[in-house]
Amino acid sequence: MFKKAPRAEVKLEGWGGEREVGVRGLDRNDEKPNYPLMNELNRLRDTLRSHLSWHGARLNFVCLFLMALFQAKTVNLAELATVFANPVQISSNYKRLQRFLGKFDFDLTEIARFVVSLIDIPQPWTLSLDRTCWSLGQTHFNILMLAVVHEGIAFPLLWTMLDKKGNSRRTHGLVRPL
Repeated sequence: MFKKAPRAEVKLEGWGGEREVGVRGLDRNDEKPNYPLMNELNRLRDTLRSHLSWHGARLNFVCLFLMALFQAKTVNLAELATVFANPVQISSNYKRLQRFLGKFDFDLTEIARFVVSLIDIPQPWTLSLDRTCWSLGQTHFNILMLAVVHEGIAFPLLWTMLDKKGNSRRTHGLVRPL
């Protein structure tokens, strides 16, 4: 669905000063700019818009974020900031990513419905409730996740971080119905 476009380093003027940025979509034959990613971004935005009730600017950012994930093949924010398809400084992209992930309140139910509609799993569904616990240095991660299973693959729908290191001895109302 998404094609990786070649990367070229160019200098842009008129964006608050001259700086080098990565630009996607230069035609290798004649080095004239075209914008093949714009069509992909528009298609992705239209798909998201039909499932998520987010503001247009938020949808645009999420599209850029997802395209950067597809291109960079990493979740490292510093690396993602270098492949954003917009003409701003890398440090600005990095700060924007931090703000989005740190401050935006995701409606997990809305995202779960979106995931289910995208993968078009026929009912009845097989659900998997899993808890994983691991640590990185002094930081402990304890995640409870609900996933729908299709053809041997579990697609996460809802999850929560538990504030304990190990198993819980009491029942928590952590997962709510869709």
